[in-house]
Amino acid sequence: NEDLRKRWLVAIKRDLPFNIRTAKVCSMHFREGEFFQNIVSGRRMLQDNAVPSVFAFKK
Repeated sequence: NEDLRKRWLVAIKRDLPFNIRTAKVCSMHFREGEFFQNIVSGRRMLQDNAVPSVFAFKK
């Protein structure tokens, strides 16, 4: 989803190029309501439309 990808890049304040395949964002950068519990594995998973929004960037 190109729109979601752009929203992520804006949120994490990153421009291309960087290695999207190895880049990671810590779960602490998401609000609690953006997760759900996977019924099969029991793991906490991100919702498909989640965008990182919890940061302490300096202005």
